[in-house]
Amino acid sequence: MGFDSSFIRRAIVRGITSGDRLVQLDAEVTIVRGRRQYRIHLDHFVAFLQALGWQRLPTPADGLAVERASR
Repeated sequence: MGFDSSFIRRAIVRGITSGDRLVQLDAEVTIVRGRRQYRIHLDHFVAFLQALGWQRLPTPADGLAVERASR
């Protein structure tokens, strides 16, 4: 998709500027063995991509439907 880990981390921690607004990726933060790890749920990731203006969105590999917010 063209995102590296630093872009995703920045989107979670500080947010990404899209146009004239700040878009933040919602994620769970856990500490494992002293390291911070982020868990991103698919529905939050899809909402983040929609906020950035993406038209083609990922679908779950297991065939579950993802509820998409209407524009």
